[in-house]
Amino acid sequence: MGCAKDETLANAYDCASRLKSTSGWNGGEGTDDYGFNALAAGIYLSSAIGFYNQGHQASFWSSSWWKSGGSYKFSLLAENATEKDRVYISVSQRYQGNSVRCLKD
Repeated sequence: MGCAKDETLANAYDCASRLKSTSGWNGGEGTDDYGFNALAAGIYLSSAIGFYNQGHQASFWSSSWWKSGGSYKFSLLAENATEKDRVYISVSQRYQGNSVRCLKD
């Protein structure tokens, strides 16, 4: 995809806008160059908090597990007007609710 690593942030890349849908983001719509059509569903934190960051974030589980009971995820974020949209790769505990992308073989 031609993503460049963002040297100012750990595990961040500058290609989020290429995966984000062209609508449904609060001012941070993407170009959806690859037909991924990522929507800003936010994340689910807990029953006490519920959904968080809807309209600003899409996070997707990876099938890769991490050693301490978490799993890798990648997040697309709509940054403020002075910063680039970014893709972040991080680890989440499995009780957090992230989106799942199903692919057909």
